[in-house]
Amino acid sequence: MTEQKHYRMNTHLYTSHLKIIFRHLYRNKPFTFINLFGLAIGLSVTLFVALFIYNEMNYEQMHSKADRIFRLSMHLHSGNYDTQWARVNADWVNNLQAEIPEVERLVRFQDYQPRNVKVGEHTFKVENAYTTDADVFEVFDFNLFEGDTSSALSNPYSVVLTASMAQKFFGKTDVVGQEIEILDDTKLENTVYLVTGVMDDLPSNTHLPVNMLASFASGEERKGWAYTYLLLHDQNPSSVEGKMPSFILKHAGEEDAQTIDLFLQNIKTIHLHSDLAREIMPNGKMSYLYLFGSVGLFVLLMSCINFINLNTAQSLKRMREIGVRKVLGSSKFDLVAYFFFESFIIASVATVLGLLLVTETLPFFRDFSPIAIPITTLLPFALTVILFIAFVASYYPAFILTRQRAVSAMKSKNGFTPYTGKFNTKNILVSAQLVLCITLISGALITRSQFHYLMDKNLGLEKEQVLALTDIPDPVKYKFDLLKQQLNQLPEVKAVAGAMQVPSSEIRDVGSVYAEGMTADLENPPVMDIQVIDKEFIDLMGVELVAGRAFLENKTADVSQADRDNLLDYLQAQPREYLINETAARLVGWNSPEEALGKEFSWSIGGVNLQRGQIIGVVKDFHQESLRNGIEPLVMVHEPVWVRNVLVKIDGGHVQEAMGKIATLWKANFPNYPLKYSFLDELYDRLYENEKKQLQLMYLFTGLAIFISFIGIFGLISYMLKTREKEIAVRKVLGANLSSITVLLTKNFLFPAVVGVFFAVPLTWSVMEKWLQGFAYRIEISGLSFMIAIAFIFSILMVAVLGQLSKLAKTNIAKTLRSE
Repeated sequence: MTEQKHYRMNTHLYTSHLKIIFRHLYRNKPFTFINLFGLAIGLSVTLFVALFIYNEMNYEQMHSKADRIFRLSMHLHSGNYDTQWARVNADWVNNLQAEIPEVERLVRFQDYQPRNVKVGEHTFKVENAYTTDADVFEVFDFNLFEGDTSSALSNPYSVVLTASMAQKFFGKTDVVGQEIEILDDTKLENTVYLVTGVMDDLPSNTHLPVNMLASFASGEERKGWAYTYLLLHDQNPSSVEGKMPSFILKHAGEEDAQTIDLFLQNIKTIHLHSDLAREIMPNGKMSYLYLFGSVGLFVLLMSCINFINLNTAQSLKRMREIGVRKVLGSSKFDLVAYFFFESFIIASVATVLGLLLVTETLPFFRDFSPIAIPITTLLPFALTVILFIAFVASYYPAFILTRQRAVSAMKSKNGFTPYTGKFNTKNILVSAQLVLCITLISGALITRSQFHYLMDKNLGLEKEQVLALTDIPDPVKYKFDLLKQQLNQLPEVKAVAGAMQVPSSEIRDVGSVYAEGMTADLENPPVMDIQVIDKEFIDLMGVELVAGRAFLENKTADVSQADRDNLLDYLQAQPREYLINETAARLVGWNSPEEALGKEFSWSIGGVNLQRGQIIGVVKDFHQESLRNGIEPLVMVHEPVWVRNVLVKIDGGHVQEAMGKIATLWKANFPNYPLKYSFLDELYDRLYENEKKQLQLMYLFTGLAIFISFIGIFGLISYMLKTREKEIAVRKVLGANLSSITVLLTKNFLFPAVVGVFFAVPLTWSVMEKWLQGFAYRIEISGLSFMIAIAFIFSILMVAVLGQLSKLAKTNIAKTLRSE
């Protein structure tokens, strides 16, 4: 009976608490709105950042064996060449499964260039299409909802499509038994493949996106460059890596073993910890997680500080309420529970609003970063945040104000303030606000300066109004002369050129060179990138010749079928002339570009040894790739059979007409091959897509942080004026004007402001300096960014002070000074 009575009393007590809390919140609508709105915005930013970080750190979770799946990567090092590759070109790695017991399976993903597919009368360019092994489904959890994983890729000329590809090709997903044609770029013929399976689309949080998987026609095709994955019997790769040197020595020989290392990367670590040559797709960076994690933490701290400030300011008006509650028998525990419950309700509502904001804005944020995990994943984090905010926000009224004796509390109008001395809670909160704001604003300004530096820097070539027809297949390449002639006849086209690597892309085709004056048996000869161009490339791209000349005439790309069948012999038999850049000339040791002219030169890679020929020209260094990387030594040759891209210079006033005519011309000549194109300036812009998205998010988060900070400063000033309103009233009676009172009150923020600046500037400087080290070409941090941030924050501070003082100026002095 007693327990039931106690339960009813507790229920009645909490119900009463709930009613009073909602009555209090309704009565103080402005306070409630500002608290909820500011906290909800801050929490929405924090929750999105948490969702982004959780998504980035949970790549490959769809694969149940992810802990045991490792990518085999290659490190090549010789002379000045030192590059780590995400893919491997040594066919003897296929022996790993047979010779190293720790390897359970080996799966190759090769033929990774975009595939040209024909279905009926329609043609498609399919990215992320691979030829792979039949037991790929034993390693990766590619879920087939049509077809059998044990036999889907067992037979030659079988293909598995993703659901989205099946829908795109056939308008449905139950397509097992249908046929597609894959247009082989090198055999110049179409191959019919039977659809044997349809798999679920992979989520976006994978480093290995897949749209199509084809089987090998025979075991002999399992060779060449491939992304190679090993399924180990356990999660420890060290024993396998320990056996790699002897394995390489056995199959590659002693000479190559000195320049080749093979290492393993767990697939769960690739997205954030791998930046090798020829990654399948651009990976993320831990630095971005640290950056946005810091922003999310800053905004959360700001939201908490604001909530504390506003709660504190409001709690000062409730001293008599606390006294009455004590007189009526409320224990300290009851009062603590009451204030905690109140803060918990506000924090819960704000968190729900924050989750709703994230849900509604998630499609917008997916443009910045594809997020594959559901928002419900954040619920444990959200609950933790609610409890944290509720505790810190209720601390002052619950544990400080409740210490007051009942009589003192009932006599008090504004209570008391424990904020005394320079290093008090108020000053610490103000300093924290300023540190966070100055850090965010100055960081955003520095990021903006670096981004605009990247976009505006002179690249040494002209990228405007250049249309790049990319990844052209061999049938197009062998008719390049005809295509070029037809394109040049269009009045909207100014010039046409060919290139192996489209400007903006990394070359990475690096070979050793011979230069006249060097010993032929040099142990570690210099290595250089190679770019294949025709004679129009230099003029079309606006590349400057600092010495010599460009190529004088174009070779034909329409080589005979016999030469195509014996391409290696053909390439090595051709006479050569060479262009090099300034960096290559310096690497060889020539003191001036003119000194390089006429020197004998050659380039070789693997089994390809180009003939020796003269250097006919030296070009000024230009940026072929991202400004994150320095300019590499570059060799340029004229070899049409290596051309993979067509560059078309268009009259800027007739872009749409030109593109329409180019598409029509392409369709007439190559109806079986889809046209893939991009403007060159867009390709260069994509190199900095991450920086652009980062800058846009920094703008957004910084703006929200400033807004939240304004609310926080407004709350602090409101609290300070509330505790000193009698003092200010007395000063006004004694003749003080508004300007003198403004100076007096502003002094209260001077010390914490200086402390905030003292901490914010070196903190931001060190963080941004480390970030800028990731770029080969970068700005130097200027003090102007910090001056702007500091001036902006102090302006907000003054606006908040003047706004509150103007409100105070309208109050009745007599009412303020009335004795109670």
